[in-house]
Amino acid sequence: MKRHAVRLALLALGILIYQLKLSTLPILDKVYWALTIFLMPAYELKNSLETKAGELLSQYILLHNVQRENAILKRQIAELNTLSAELKVCKQELKTLSEHTGIKAEYSQIGALPARVLGYDPLGYDRFLLIDRGMSAGVERGMLVIVGEELLGVVEQVFTQSSRVKTLYSQDFSISVSLEDKAYIYRGGFPVGSLLFVRSEDKVQAGQEVVLRANGLSGLRIGYVASVGPDSGEFFKQVYVKPAIDTRRVKTCVILRRKL
Repeated sequence: MKRHAVRLALLALGILIYQLKLSTLPILDKVYWALTIFLMPAYELKNSLETKAGELLSQYILLHNVQRENAILKRQIAELNTLSAELKVCKQELKTLSEHTGIKAEYSQIGALPARVLGYDPLGYDRFLLIDRGMSAGVERGMLVIVGEELLGVVEQVFTQSSRVKTLYSQDFSISVSLEDKAYIYRGGFPVGSLLFVRSEDKVQAGQEVVLRANGLSGLRIGYVASVGPDSGEFFKQVYVKPAIDTRRVKTCVILRRKL
């Protein structure tokens, strides 16, 4: 009953206020404007605080992201410094290894494999030698074999654990060479090889250096002109070349993973 009585009283009060139109009274307008003037600074302060808080939050997020990025950059710089130090060590080790094995650093892009000599030509003509690297090490027929900056020969036979190398002294050995920027064909022989197709007018003298002619490997020494004979025909003359390597003194060599 009491609940229904309260509801009826509120309904009657609402009807009375509507009938009296109290909201149109001038006194209420004055009260409204007074409240507005009083509360306006509070609203302005509220808006200012919200704007400032938004700006501070944006700056905080930006600074937080910058700090995180700086931490990542510092970690990457530290890693790069470590890699740089490791690279210097590797370069030094490569230089030391090159000095001990005769493998030039620039041959690392081609691929180089050190090997030991197992045996020599039993007839004493130095036409071939045996090395301790074979198919199990990835050696293939036709790969070049060097000692330091000098060409020793080319792989002619490959076995499981060893290979046979045809040397510059073999009559079956021939390769493109350069002499004073001119191209010739070197043919092996014992104790000296020869240059083919040397024209009579070509200026060739004893002691001149003969080097390999091949992309990426030019400069490998073949030997030196031993002597220049008389013209062997109407257009060409005989030129004999002494290989730079004494095969019998070779104990270790390097196989280049490069075929001609």
